[in-house]
Amino acid sequence: MPKPLLLNRKSGLYVRFFVPSDLRARVGSKYLMRSLQGVRADAARLIAAALGYALSKAFERLRMDAMTEPRGC
Repeated sequence: MPKPLLLNRKSGLYVRFFVPSDLRARVGSKYLMRSLQGVRADAARLIAAALGYALSKAFERLRMDAMTEPRGC
């Protein structure tokens, strides 16, 4: 499961996730960031953990789809 990094900025609280190197081309970025506006402390950590779990499932699905794609010339 991707580990969330909580960032406190002037514009609000954000969570950042690292994208594995094998999926960067498909995702299009090295990191995924989402705003947690209006959420503080324990609630932010809970939401970040839930996002991390959902993201791990999405990464698994991307890997499975890559394995089943036919390789054309």
